[in-house]
Amino acid sequence: MAELEGRFDEAKLNRCLVTKKGGKPSFNRNCFQSCLQKLKWKMDNNDFHFHQTIADKHIFSPLAVREIVRRVTENESFLAEAKASFNRKELKV
Repeated sequence: MAELEGRFDEAKLNRCLVTKKGGKPSFNRNCFQSCLQKLKWKMDNNDFHFHQTIADKHIFSPLAVREIVRRVTENESFLAEAKASFNRKELKV
């Protein structure tokens, strides 16, 4: 979040980020998981994601963080759409 606050004003963050914490725009675990599901990065290893099979651990690159920031800030409805889809799928499980 600190990276976002340094690069974007609060009005822009309010338009892009749908979650609030303490009255300020926030990006939480659900936001991150929603973006991952929308982008389908966890389906295979790529520049953004690597799955360590032995530890059953997913690792995301700094490039993944930059790409999510870019997508969320360039398309102000990206995160809202991702969260709506992700949370709808979680309710069905």
